[in-house]
Amino acid sequence: GQKMSKSKGNIVDPWEAMRKHGVDAIRGYFFTVNPPGEPKKFDEVEITKTSRQLFSLLYNSFLFFETYRAKNSKFEIRNSKLPNILDRWILSRLHETIGLATENLDKFNIGDAGRTIEDFVGDLSRWYIRRSRRRFQKPESSIEGQNDHENASNILGYALLETSKLIAPFAPFFAEALYKSLNAALSVHLEDWPKAENKYIDKKLSSAMDETRKFASAVLAKRAEAGIKVRQPLASLKIKYQISNIKNNKELIEILKDEVNVKDVTFDAGIKEDFELDTNITHELKEEGILRELTRAIQGFRQDAKLKPQDIIGLFLDGPEELKIIVSKYGETLKKDVKAESI
Repeated sequence: GQKMSKSKGNIVDPWEAMRKHGVDAIRGYFFTVNPPGEPKKFDEVEITKTSRQLFSLLYNSFLFFETYRAKNSKFEIRNSKLPNILDRWILSRLHETIGLATENLDKFNIGDAGRTIEDFVGDLSRWYIRRSRRRFQKPESSIEGQNDHENASNILGYALLETSKLIAPFAPFFAEALYKSLNAALSVHLEDWPKAENKYIDKKLSSAMDETRKFASAVLAKRAEAGIKVRQPLASLKIKYQISNIKNNKELIEILKDEVNVKDVTFDAGIKEDFELDTNITHELKEEGILRELTRAIQGFRQDAKLKPQDIIGLFLDGPEELKIIVSKYGETLKKDVKAESI
C-alpha cells in the first residue's frame, strides 16, 4: 500500500514477477484492478486470482474441447436453430459479452470490459461445459434429428475462438496461443474485433437461466446443510409456484433436476418456503447413490492411469454383499458409464 522506493526496499523486480506469474497475468491484473492511469497496489495474491479466474478456466475449457470434440466440428455456427437450450444460452451470453465489452472499451472503461469477459469465461466453464459434459462424453444423443454432440462441439469451438479475440488486447500472448491452437490462421492480432449479433441474444433466456442457477445454488446449500452429498439422488424438489419464471420451461426444469440430483421437480403454491427438498433417502435411492460414488471412483482410477475417453477397461471389484447386489442390479449401466468391457 506504499509507494515503491529503493530507500524503503519495497521495489518489486518486474522481470522476476513476470517469470513467476507470466506477463499476461500481470497485464490483466493491472487492467482490471482499477482504471488505467490510477495508482496500483501490487498484490501477488490478486494476480494469482486473476490468473485462475481467466487463464486456468480458459485453458481447462480448451483441453476439454480438444479431448471430447466431434471429429468434424467447425469453429462456426452451422445451424442458427439450435435445439439444445444450453447452446442457445451460451451463444446469447457470448454476444451479450461482445456487446458489453465493445461498449466499455469504446468508453475507455477497460476494467469493466475485462471483468465482463471474465464473467463470460466463468459461465462457459462452470455452467455450459459442466452441464454439457454428458453430451460430449456420451455423444450418441440427438435432438430434433440433429447431432447433439456435433452441435455442442461447434458452439464450444466457436465460443473459444471468439473469446481468444476478445482477450487479445488484455492478454496478447495467451490469446495468441489459444487462437493458434484452435485455428491455422496467421495471428489473432490480425483478426477483426468480434461483432455482437442481436439475432443470437435472448435476454429472456438469460434471465430464466440465471433464475435456474440461483435455485440450484440454494438447493445445493440445503443439501450441504443436511449433510447429503450431491451424488446421492433425492426423490423430489417442490418450488413455490408464483415465485418462479421457469415453471413452464421443461428444458430448464431438466437442467435443474440434473444439477441438484432430484428425480422430480414440482411447483406448489401451498408450500411455506420458496422451495422444499425431500431429504428422505429410500433404500433404492441409497443404492443409486452408492453406484454414483463407485462410478466416480472408477473414473478417478481411469484418469490416474492416463486413459483416453475411448479406452476400454476390464473392471475387477471386491467388496461387501451390498456392493455385489448393486453391481448385479446396475452392472450394464456401470459398464457403459466407465467404458468397461467386463466386470
